[in-house]
Amino acid sequence: LFREITASAFDLQLDKDGAFIARDLKQAESRHLHALSSGTRMQLLLALRLAWIRAQEQGGETLPLFLDEALTTSDEERFAVMANSLERLAGAEGRQIFYLSARRHECALWKHATGSEPPVIDLAAVRFPQQAYPPQNYNITLPPSLPAPEGRDAEAYAAVLGVPLMNPRLEAGMVHLFHLLRDDLDLLHQFINNWRITSLGQLEALLDSNAGPAAVTDTELRERLRQRCAVVRNWTALWRLGRGRPVNRIALEQSGVVSARFIGDVVSLSEEVKGDGEALVQALRTGQVAGFRTSKTDELQSWLSGEGYTDEEDILPVEDRRRQTLQQTMPATSEGIEDVNMVVTWLESALAAD
Repeated sequence: LFREITASAFDLQLDKDGAFIARDLKQAESRHLHALSSGTRMQLLLALRLAWIRAQEQGGETLPLFLDEALTTSDEERFAVMANSLERLAGAEGRQIFYLSARRHECALWKHATGSEPPVIDLAAVRFPQQAYPPQNYNITLPPSLPAPEGRDAEAYAAVLGVPLMNPRLEAGMVHLFHLLRDDLDLLHQFINNWRITSLGQLEALLDSNAGPAAVTDTELRERLRQRCAVVRNWTALWRLGRGRPVNRIALEQSGVVSARFIGDVVSLSEEVKGDGEALVQALRTGQVAGFRTSKTDELQSWLSGEGYTDEEDILPVEDRRRQTLQQTMPATSEGIEDVNMVVTWLESALAAD
């Protein structure tokens, strides 16, 4: 195939070590494959693909061949050799060949090389046909505008925005920005309305991006926001001590303990106890899912413990969480200490359940 595609300019052989080499039939010398020109390597690649296709067919139905910009690096002489080889391949084997190219003149090159003009499909014309649409098709539907604080207090504005309660069992990056900006509702509105971000994770990404200084021009404010993000992450990790990861449907299905008969009821019970693994096990032991056997509850308890969904550590009291959050965040100034304490107070007050 390589000899045919190169019009008997090259042959493919094995050297004494069993490695492939190209034999230049015109100059009667051997060359390593990496020493071939890009056009000749493309011809070798085509020969390799054709050989592989024939091996896959094993004498059965002839597969179509798709070539995407396969001859872009070939000069006109090699293009002509390849085009004629493909023409012979199509005729001799009854093989359908699709050739994709962004260069419109390749159709003329093909015709010049082979003397025949293949059917041409202009994909741009197919995808973007010229068609007139009525004016109403160009109407713009604007998203609803976000209400500004306009004198509302933090609680009232949170209700307008539909801010979820604080749930430390969820990933800290999902915490709503309201829980970081109760004291600056105008900045909260700016982040949501102008920058289309609503969560702690999105805020961290914005502050670390090149757009950070444009979003928050005050350097001290940017650092304060970064510190508040750190406070939420530290406090969340401390709150989770002794509680374990949240149990959801995915975890229950992965456990392999809960059968299809009980999965719906156990998932509902897990949602009632807000994903608390210990509470879920205790609820199962008290018979809140009828028919769920004690042995299965034991299996589930063991699996939840092994996978970190329950935690044998003691739950930290509120003041211990506050103290350790301060120690881990390490504010550098008295104002920073006050700010950390204020954010912790917000978080403790906003708990969905403790």
